[in-house]
Amino acid sequence: RKGLLHVELENPLRWQSGCPLERLTNAAMLLDANLVETSAIADVSTQAVDFEILDHKALVEPSSESELSNIFGLLRCSHYKTKPSDLPTFLEGPSMRWCALRFRSHVVALAIACVEEPITERHVAEAVYKRQRKAPPQLIAQTLSHEAGFFEATGMRFARIMRLCVHPAVQRRGLGVH
Repeated sequence: RKGLLHVELENPLRWQSGCPLERLTNAAMLLDANLVETSAIADVSTQAVDFEILDHKALVEPSSESELSNIFGLLRCSHYKTKPSDLPTFLEGPSMRWCALRFRSHVVALAIACVEEPITERHVAEAVYKRQRKAPPQLIAQTLSHEAGFFEATGMRFARIMRLCVHPAVQRRGLGVH
């Protein structure tokens, strides 16, 4: 635009270029995570992908470092703006399920869901229904119960989608539909 001055920071403010601490920080927090190269997944289609439930605990093994980096790159590019501080929740939560669509060896789509168990104690379920108590781990049951008046929801198991993303290069090909 006319009259607009474009300024770009070339040298870091906190440390010098090439600082080993910066490289360590970027690696440890996956700040340099990138997406799978577009050329590697260019011919993906709904018929060419495999559905897989990932062992999210195995992703922290050194042998899975590259895959975790690519998956985190996928998460970061999604509209959720995933932060490095989100990763421990997704990796360590016992009720988290990672569902992926894999094309060849690459994860091209990912859903992270939190499985919410039913509220088993009747008095707790009634208190949630009457808005006298909250049940933080069971957000869907709580919402359906006291907001929609659906008491039976307190006794049901739900999967709450925490993240849902498809690689930008393969969006609009039907991968996130089913």
